[in-house]
Amino acid sequence: MRKNWPKLFPRKVRVTADVSYDIFFVDKIDEHESLGFCDSDKKQILILLGMSDRETLKTIVHEVLHAIEFENDIPLPHSVVYALDEAIERVLRLNKWA
Repeated sequence: MRKNWPKLFPRKVRVTADVSYDIFFVDKIDEHESLGFCDSDKKQILILLGMSDRETLKTIVHEVLHAIEFENDIPLPHSVVYALDEAIERVLRLNKWA
């Protein structure tokens, strides 16, 4: 894993004109041993440190998709979020955007 992921990635992501989520890279996430967690009440995204570059990017995309889902009231089945995080991560990687 890139040791500098937290330095490379923004600490905030704007998901609507009025709402931003803070992004934190953490050593442990208590929520069901997850790789990431999106807290819509606190407007925070937690990303577990220590993953591969690919898994880190997929997790960031996955949790941002949840933030978009929550803030825009777009109910998405978790299977759709997983399919989208795979596809978006692939596009970012193939185009060398990440």
